[in-house]
Amino acid sequence: MTVRWRFWYTAFQLPILWDDTQPALAKAGFRVLRYDLYGRGFSDRPNVIYNEEFFDRQLLELLSALKISKPVDLVGSSMGGAIAVIFVARHPENVRKLVLIAPAGYPVKVHVAGRIGRLPVVGDYMMYAFGNPIMSGLFKNNFSKPEKLSAFSEKFSQQTQYAGFKRALQSTLRNFNLDDQKTAFEAVGKQGRQVMLIWGREDKIVPFSNNEMVRAAIRDVEFHALDAAGHIPHYEMPERVNPLMIDFMKR
Repeated sequence: MTVRWRFWYTAFQLPILWDDTQPALAKAGFRVLRYDLYGRGFSDRPNVIYNEEFFDRQLLELLSALKISKPVDLVGSSMGGAIAVIFVARHPENVRKLVLIAPAGYPVKVHVAGRIGRLPVVGDYMMYAFGNPIMSGLFKNNFSKPEKLSAFSEKFSQQTQYAGFKRALQSTLRNFNLDDQKTAFEAVGKQGRQVMLIWGREDKIVPFSNNEMVRAAIRDVEFHALDAAGHIPHYEMPERVNPLMIDFMKR
């Protein structure tokens, strides 16, 4: 089997979301690499502008540092899906296949905490004073199976102890356009590459109906709608999602 790299992105979460995916892909014969976005998990939290260019450059520099010259397969979820699309649009020669799981990049209804967080002064105060409990309270919206929430919350709390975490999230809210990456999606749609789209019908973060806009931009996308699944189906039901990805990547 040809050895290919797989990459995963997380938005505001830890790579715990891929704990059941990475070993399944490795067992299937693939080389798998997952990493934390800057400002998340245990990656650095530089005091810079967290925008599309910043995260795009992170992956490009990672590939260069690891001397990975062959095209990789990318898997992106939520905000990570938007980053993956942007990267493929800008560096098509670096990517073979693309898997998107409920990607951001089209309009969503932003929670009031997120809207306030984008404001100057007031947003800064709210993030630093109440950011952790607000984020913890919103976690449940990611899940259709509450029994997985406690393990996720425990892992998430670890990253909040490091200086710069809230600053990074605040900068992302203000500088990364999570609502309008239509141009990037359309650019990918014109490339003729193989793309898989996976979405939970009970997604409360990025509405299931947004799949229609993604499919309009990438017309030949292979689409899988999952019943009884929320925003992170790969974490909640890896037994359903892993076989889909493995089959797609082996073709």
